[in-house]
Amino acid sequence: MAVIRGVKAVRTLLNNLPDHLQAEATKPVRAATKQMHRRVMELLNSAAAWAPLYHGLPGMQNVDTKGHPAGTARRSYRYSVTKNGMVGRVGQLSPAAASDGFHLRMFFTGTVHQPARPIHYDVFDQESPIFIGEQKKALTKALMVLK
Repeated sequence: MAVIRGVKAVRTLLNNLPDHLQAEATKPVRAATKQMHRRVMELLNSAAAWAPLYHGLPGMQNVDTKGHPAGTARRSYRYSVTKNGMVGRVGQLSPAAASDGFHLRMFFTGTVHQPARPIHYDVFDQESPIFIGEQKKALTKALMVLK
């Protein structure tokens, strides 16, 4: 899970803003978090673009078992916006999700049989400059009203 943290003083100031200004200042967090999640999900559908998929030996392709139903890894990858919209998180957000989607970690980092497909990290690197610019504009706008 990738994390971007702000300056403590700015967070304190944002917490003390009137509700309508606080909502305006935190819109980019919600938008960027949803966008990153949406983009990773799109790329999971086309993951072969990173490397060819290895499906195992004959008889091992069926991964839809009672203990590990198909789609569990995809369902374990979620997003959340917390602390009044100031913190956005994308990934496997709970221990249960990490356990359910255990194979997703191997998908991202690779194994001896499959190359890595670092989709989560690539999307974060692509989206973070856009988010930082949008957040800077929103914070400046909200804090200028206070002056």
